[in-house]
Amino acid sequence: MPATLQAHRNVLLCLDEIKVSPKLTVNVGIRYEYSQIPRELAGETAVFDPTLGGGQGGLLYPKQNTSAAAFYTTFGLTCPMGF
Repeated sequence: MPATLQAHRNVLLCLDEIKVSPKLTVNVGIRYEYSQIPRELAGETAVFDPTLGGGQGGLLYPKQNTSAAAFYTTFGLTCPMGF
């Protein structure tokens, strides 16, 4: 039976454009990303954990999601050709 995987991803972007001159626009912003690592819904996908068995390692069957979140900045310039 194939595994059923699930993951969630959310992205929020706040962007502003500032007109510096009639020929130049500056774009600045911040982006937040939240991405979950895909997990198998029944919790049957094993991962190796080196801390199990007194340091010998072993297989762990996690039912918890792990996730990663990060902030990024954006910056851009817009001007007509020949500026």
